[in-house]
Amino acid sequence: NPAFHNILRLSLDLPANMSMEHIIQNLSGQTFTDVLSKLRKIQQDKKSISYEGKIEIKGSKRWFVTTLNPKIENNSVSEIIGTSLEITDRKKIEQALIEHETNLELLIEKRTAELKSREIRFRQMAESLYDGLIIYETGSLVFGNTTFCSISGYSENELMHLKSIDLVHSDDKKRVSELIELSKLSNNTPSDIVFSLVAKEGSLKRIRNRYITWIQEKKKLLYVISHDITDQEKNEKQLLLQSTALNAAANGISISDESGKIIWVNDAITKLTGYERHELLGKHPSILKSGQHNEQFYNDLWQNVNTGKVWRGDDRRHQG
Repeated sequence: NPAFHNILRLSLDLPANMSMEHIIQNLSGQTFTDVLSKLRKIQQDKKSISYEGKIEIKGSKRWFVTTLNPKIENNSVSEIIGTSLEITDRKKIEQALIEHETNLELLIEKRTAELKSREIRFRQMAESLYDGLIIYETGSLVFGNTTFCSISGYSENELMHLKSIDLVHSDDKKRVSELIELSKLSNNTPSDIVFSLVAKEGSLKRIRNRYITWIQEKKKLLYVISHDITDQEKNEKQLLLQSTALNAAANGISISDESGKIIWVNDAITKLTGYERHELLGKHPSILKSGQHNEQFYNDLWQNVNTGKVWRGDDRRHQG
């Protein structure tokens, strides 16, 4: 028909009984061979063939869905009736979609690699922190560094099944809950609180938490930085106890730095010497010299003190 003539770039006045080889001679070498092979297969098998293929005619590439049906007479193929539907435009769209999908996959792979690299760098940074760091997303823990796991006694996987308030001692739950809710309303504004944390084995630890809410990629994340101040508070209480005891002592006591300047005195020394506290602080203990000893005496005194030995002696009052 005219459409077939147009497909193969044939003239409309083809002579009758022209061989198929002659009709398809305008096809490129490989296409010619493929079509000829299918025609011979129909003659041999006496069965229909339907296939999708690309035809190149004089440099022009076009796609078709072709069906070849044999007409059988006397157990042999007398005719082959072929129909072709051009699908070039559809193929171009499919090819464009494939290229787009390939580009999209490459972009996703690149983006995934970038995110993975960022995650690795973040974990390396987070694991190097001296303080504990945990991150919550909509109430669920998504990250906990090694330091916080050590503080709490829980593994990161165990922490993921706990809420942020679960580790807080019952006496502090209300205060901490209120602060967390407040921090959620204050983006990027830190909120601090000190409370007692119940570790996995049941021990109590004093913790100073800083809560910061950040919005990243439309996700609201709660960052919690935890500093274990258990030992610090114990030391502060011990120092307070010692300071109270020293201040209550009947004997006059002064503390000097390495250069010999007085940095602390108790109440008794002000009563014994007659000097006010501000008159002694920052001064050298030589202010209390009795005047009854020579320089060598005081050199020996400081040598004993610097070597950790105890020295006893008399000083003078403010009025001599």
